[in-house]
Amino acid sequence: MTGRREKMMRTLCGAAALAVLGALGAFLPARHAVRCPAFVESSRVFTLSSADPTLVRCFLTSGASAGGPRLLSQRVIQFERSDLVRLEVVPSFGAGDEIREGTLIARVVSLRNGRRLEELSSAVEALDARQELLSAGSTREAVEEASRRVALARAMEAAARTELSRMESLYAHRLASDAEMDAIRQEVEVQRLQTEVAEAELATERGSARPEALAEIDAERDALLASIAELQALKGEEEILSPISGLAELSLDGSELRIHAVETIYLKVPVPVADRERISLGAPAVFTSEAVPGGRFIGEVADRAPGMAMVGERWVQWVSVRVANPDRRLRRGMVGEVTFGAPRGGRLFQASFPGDVP
Repeated sequence: MTGRREKMMRTLCGAAALAVLGALGAFLPARHAVRCPAFVESSRVFTLSSADPTLVRCFLTSGASAGGPRLLSQRVIQFERSDLVRLEVVPSFGAGDEIREGTLIARVVSLRNGRRLEELSSAVEALDARQELLSAGSTREAVEEASRRVALARAMEAAARTELSRMESLYAHRLASDAEMDAIRQEVEVQRLQTEVAEAELATERGSARPEALAEIDAERDALLASIAELQALKGEEEILSPISGLAELSLDGSELRIHAVETIYLKVPVPVADRERISLGAPAVFTSEAVPGGRFIGEVADRAPGMAMVGERWVQWVSVRVANPDRRLRRGMVGEVTFGAPRGGRLFQASFPGDVP
């Protein structure tokens, strides 16, 4: 009886041991598993760059390819070489903040257009002041002072026009830049308006406001307002909206802004040539990284580079592994280890991927 009981116990223990081993086998890699280092890349990256002072580039790349980033789209905003351009990031967010698709993220500011807007606005203010003076009626108390202001304004305008003639001669021989020519032309225009204001003040003091003069002011003001509207519309076209949702990354000098889509990431894995035939498209993989203690991220092989590459002293084939990252714990630039090889049971590798994968 005792022997029968011992035999039954051994049978039960053996069955239990087999069950435990079977359960463990469902989570342990098979003997033919391949382990390789891996580097985390974003699924898509939107880059806005103004490193060139006359050129702004916007481009969207995909990180899915094992052969490196793939360009999906790009846009170039070109400015004149005499202009200076700066990138103004919307101040309501910074590095690491989440950006939603369609959000205004930056404005490309042309310094020339900004200066021109200021000049036109000043010119409108000068015309308004002149119109007010001409409409105010006449006084005789300050005619002499107004005459002196007119003489001074005319002298300064004449000096500015003399300098313009000199600069035009230099420019014809390529000894002056576009920016210098723009500056002296603007100075002449400012002096001309100041002369007109001084003359309007004198006319007001003498009581010589004329309806035709007021009509001329209205026409000139309308032209200036049209130019202002045109420049403001141009500034509107230079607003940049994010084409994707993701996390912001801003360079230290502020010349480049990147947005990383990270709900799904791609691992770039250098697989030794000897192991490349053991890894096929769709093969399961598990990624771990010291940057995320205890984290095991499930993925599958999404792409294989067509050729071989030398990494260090070994020939490898680059493989891309797609990994779901819904809690966004994985970020571009992290490193870790990926294990290829289907564990028994298969359930461990069932994963769904967000719709942001290109």
